[in-house]
Amino acid sequence: MAAKQISENKVVKTPVNQPDDEGRLRAPQIIKRAMPTRPSSRPLVPPAARTSKVHDANIDTIARLESEQEERLSHTDRLSEAIGEFAGTTTFVALQLVWVSGWILINSGLFASFPPFDPFPFPLLSMILALEAVVLTGFVLIRQNRMSKKADQRSHLDLQINLLAEKEATKVIQLLQRISRHMGIERDVSDRESRELGKDTEVEDLARDLRKNLGHDRRT
Repeated sequence: MAAKQISENKVVKTPVNQPDDEGRLRAPQIIKRAMPTRPSSRPLVPPAARTSKVHDANIDTIARLESEQEERLSHTDRLSEAIGEFAGTTTFVALQLVWVSGWILINSGLFASFPPFDPFPFPLLSMILALEAVVLTGFVLIRQNRMSKKADQRSHLDLQINLLAEKEATKVIQLLQRISRHMGIERDVSDRESRELGKDTEVEDLARDLRKNLGHDRRT
């Protein structure tokens, strides 16, 4: 009788010995029958959950760097940052409109219980608004300068990471070229472009060419 065995792959393998037309036994054959798959007891892990640890590590690193940069700020910088940030919100605009409207209504004589103290053309209001505009402009410029410095730091960090990634990629290409040369298949797998990419990139030459091309485009 043919013995049946069920493997872990859920396939039934049945060796069968059947005689041919001349009465001789054929070589054992394996008949594979697909069995219905059983549900796995292990829960399926979504891709987002598998990569969450890497994302969390990157987020924690960025948050730590931002926190360290904020801790180095002085009290004056924190105050100017807060004022400049508040001046760019809709809440500040709404409060400004309410305050100016109330000032004009009171000094227009519409309320008998509030005697006008800055009659038309409201010179005191004009002076206060002009002074406020100058002060707020200074706070906004301070905040913009700080944001510009932070953007420059991030740009320099991106440049360093890109240069490091370029060197790593070049080193990988060089290692692959050595392996293909050792195996004797360099002519089959290597071409002119791969040989060019396997060379070290001269950053100064690239920057010089870029500066030259940008200057030519501006003149034209």
